[in-house]
Amino acid sequence: MCNDALYQTQQSGKQEGEQGLVLRQLQKRVGELLDEVRQGIQSLSLEQLEALGEAL
Repeated sequence: MCNDALYQTQQSGKQEGEQGLVLRQLQKRVGELLDEVRQGIQSLSLEQLEALGEAL
């Protein structure tokens, strides 16, 4: 596996992990989330997800 592909795979895994963390944090705070909210979170970049996770 070339380095670029490995990096992409790692970044994708990090992003999915951050998405899951942010979704769980929000759901714990406000209850069930609307699909629009879930979709919005899933469209955020890794940097945005990390910042949101820290803010929560």
